[in-house]
Amino acid sequence: MELESSSDKVYVARQPIVDCDRKTVAYELLFRSGHTGGAVIKDATQATARVLVNALNSMGVNTLVGKSKAFINCDRRMLMERTFEPLDPKVFVLEVLEDVTGDAEVAQVVGELKKAGFTIALDDFLMTPEHLAKITPFLPFASIVKIDLPLNTPAQIKATAEYFRSYPHITLLAEKVETEAEFLHCKGLGYKMFQGYFFARPEVMEGRKIDPRTSGVLQLLQVLRKDPEIKELENAFKRQPEITLNLLKYINSASVGVRGHIDSIRQTLTLIGQRKLQQWLMLMMFAGGGPNTSSASALFDNAAQRARLMENLARKIDIHGSLHEKAFLVGMLSRMDALCKVNLETILQEFDLGVDLSEALRGYKGILGDLLKIAASIELDEFEVALGLCNMHNVKPDSLQSSLTESWAWLETIKS
Repeated sequence: MELESSSDKVYVARQPIVDCDRKTVAYELLFRSGHTGGAVIKDATQATARVLVNALNSMGVNTLVGKSKAFINCDRRMLMERTFEPLDPKVFVLEVLEDVTGDAEVAQVVGELKKAGFTIALDDFLMTPEHLAKITPFLPFASIVKIDLPLNTPAQIKATAEYFRSYPHITLLAEKVETEAEFLHCKGLGYKMFQGYFFARPEVMEGRKIDPRTSGVLQLLQVLRKDPEIKELENAFKRQPEITLNLLKYINSASVGVRGHIDSIRQTLTLIGQRKLQQWLMLMMFAGGGPNTSSASALFDNAAQRARLMENLARKIDIHGSLHEKAFLVGMLSRMDALCKVNLETILQEFDLGVDLSEALRGYKGILGDLLKIAASIELDEFEVALGLCNMHNVKPDSLQSSLTESWAWLETIKS
């Protein structure tokens, strides 16, 4: 049996945030570099981006936090790049790090994020004149201020509670609570939320990695800069099936809030819009990670060529309809279990693809299932099976041959 490589896995730690009744109301999502719980952070931007990519693409926000809120660290760079705009403000709390100074430029961005519906939290508050001066421009927009207990004296912890009584819109959160006495003391002072080892240590969650290729992300960003028509953008994503899979996972997650199933790449791109799409791709770039070598593999060639063949055949069956869009998606997803080492059933559970796509992928049912069976039969040199299915849908042998030839030629263009 082939052993699973640790490089195929991703890790996110979550630490609960509780209320005065010790009920979990949120989780802070934290970067982890391995299952042991260690965090080697050289770049705060990259660490946060990896947390988001892992949460959105590899694990799913529902898996990590359920119906609770998710606190995410924000440094100045990610705020100014507006990296958080693609996220659902009903799910994510943006936690501005303590080293971000509230100058006019960054305060304006925080204000815009607040207006967009995000809850703003200020991290590691220190009750000193210097720190107050630094974060005061954020106070009109903040809903939560986190007080780091070890960094503040008992007098400062009390003074913080007294100071924020003049800010009734702000809830105080005591973090790094390690004892019952600390919890009860802060609760008595008026603190309403709590986080720390007394309640729970960060729990490391493990998922499968589905890394986009860095070069592919760059190419898509370049296409977006040209303000492309939807057809051009759709074609660009068809050349990047792994990134498209991540995009589908993202838009179907609870973090985006899209209702109804997604059954084509064009529908996905139309729903997300170019601005959010650009922000999402920038997030993928921030997350880093080396290029994925699967583009050179037989699996990648097979997935791309199969999808194109099915698209070509669908155009002949449904000349004026949108069957070709669904066919391409089915062909691509049919090899994603092997290409990205993710179980097909897991993909189907995470994506709301609709009945026709799901049944085609699970059991070769419907027209899409027949198209998938045609492609699979050709790969197995079972041409009689393929021809029989084509005949059922009034696709002539020469049309099958031309569709197949074009799919091979198209594959060479996306590899060049």
